[in-house]
Amino acid sequence: MKKLLFLICLSITLITSLKTIAYDTTTYCANGKGNSIKAPNGKIYCLSRIGMNWWSANAWCNAIGMTLINLTEDCECSGDKCDQTADCSNLKGVADMTAPHDIWTMSSFDFKNARYVYSINGSILHASKSHAGARALCK
Repeated sequence: MKKLLFLICLSITLITSLKTIAYDTTTYCANGKGNSIKAPNGKIYCLSRIGMNWWSANAWCNAIGMTLINLTEDCECSGDKCDQTADCSNLKGVADMTAPHDIWTMSSFDFKNARYVYSINGSILHASKSHAGARALCK
């Protein structure tokens, strides 16, 4: 009887743990303040639900133990090529929402501006770091 009770408790614990892990990695991030997004390359990112300036986006990612995406790594292009092609096909359509939005990256254009990816077509553009309309995409 004790063995049976033990096995039942162990089974419930394992099922609960697996359910929590699956939930966290596919639909939930940042304590509900973000959405998990799967990119065409199979990587899962955490996308903020609200727009913010570059400094806030960077801090938001850091607060959840992540970092903003990096053009070279996440767009899978070399630094010079990212600037020349101005395209990040790996993040094209990455958002699961009907409205298009901009996604901040770690890449700075200069002191006042940073690069962002336009989610609809994957274009790499730049905007003032104080622009509060882009979202954080963390890895």
